[in-house]
Amino acid sequence: MSTYEIPHDDNAEEAVIGAALISDVALEAAAHLIDAEDFHKAGHAHVWHAITQTYAGGKVDAITVAAQLTANGFTGEGYDLASLSKLLVGVPSVTNAERYARIVAELATRRRVLSACRTTMEDAWHSTDAAAVAERARDMFADIDVPAGKPVPDQDYLSFMGEHETEYDWLIPQVLEHRDRMLVTAGEGAGKSVLLAQIGVMTAAGLHCWTHKPMQARNVGIIDLENSPRMLARRMKMLRDAADQAGAQIDPQRLRVRSRPEGLDLTSRTDRRWLMERCIANSTELLVIGPAYRMSAGVAAKGDVGGEDHARTVTKALDEIRNRCNVTLLMETHAPHGNNYGRDLRPFGSSVWLRWPEFGIGIRKEDSTNFKVEHWRGPRDRRMWPDTLVRGRRWPWTAIMPQQGTVAA
Repeated sequence: MSTYEIPHDDNAEEAVIGAALISDVALEAAAHLIDAEDFHKAGHAHVWHAITQTYAGGKVDAITVAAQLTANGFTGEGYDLASLSKLLVGVPSVTNAERYARIVAELATRRRVLSACRTTMEDAWHSTDAAAVAERARDMFADIDVPAGKPVPDQDYLSFMGEHETEYDWLIPQVLEHRDRMLVTAGEGAGKSVLLAQIGVMTAAGLHCWTHKPMQARNVGIIDLENSPRMLARRMKMLRDAADQAGAQIDPQRLRVRSRPEGLDLTSRTDRRWLMERCIANSTELLVIGPAYRMSAGVAAKGDVGGEDHARTVTKALDEIRNRCNVTLLMETHAPHGNNYGRDLRPFGSSVWLRWPEFGIGIRKEDSTNFKVEHWRGPRDRRMWPDTLVRGRRWPWTAIMPQQGTVAA
């Protein structure tokens, strides 16, 4: 075969067609792997399509398939009974139908790869948007794969457990694992962004966010999408002073801070790439970011009721980042305004935010210093949560744990 010849094998195509005309078992084995579009020769594609049509309605043989080809508008050499009968005689082995089909499938995959390469080359020559070219190429190649063949059962539970760790991969012991998603809500001015920044600072300093006990220090990135750099700097100074009073040393390389009051638009390729690059460049383990409503721009498309598709795009981008970078997400957003029954602590906006995180925590004000911790979604795993958060101690927020009923030191 010449290096530049389009990948194909007419003999394998004829053999799999002939085997399918002889045996329903052979047909079923091959049909798991190939469709009519996988054949290089157009005549073979038409015959295979007629075979699958015929099989859907009953018995397959040379006579019934020839009749179906005639009904489809194909007559003459290659489509008549005499041509189909020759294919029957030429089958090397009916029992090898699946192997013939796999040859056809693999060559079809190679042709699709070549086609995608040609399209990408043309796109790269003529487009001035390199990122758009790369994304279109990824989308094309993501859809190309060799079929797996006949479906096989999933792993039994013992094999599954044997291949996967059951031990917790703690980022903050008993609170958050790597890749967990936690969304915190409260009313405006409650101090939730300070709380999240405090958790980030304590994690970078090697202090447990609830108990204040020593733990392994982690790499933390704080990206504030609402406050100005000056306001964020004042907040960080306050938290650094609290850490100093607690005798905690913060390695500057473990705590990266960014103010972006213009927000992000994670529905755009540019901003998704920007956030991914921040996590990679900073080796981020805990990403503290928010508020969530500042992660997209504009309004949802017409017909996107409740902005559901809009929110799914944002959460999909966040999931890609956490999975590729092994990042734990700690986010905050606003809760809706109150009603006759008190303030709803569920996140404002699309219901996607209700279902997406592993942990959804609301902070409800009881008095000027005490805030009740409430779960607006059922946690997906058992973790350590405070009953109450108290404002105005050594740290801006201090936890009262249910086990002791006392404020952490």
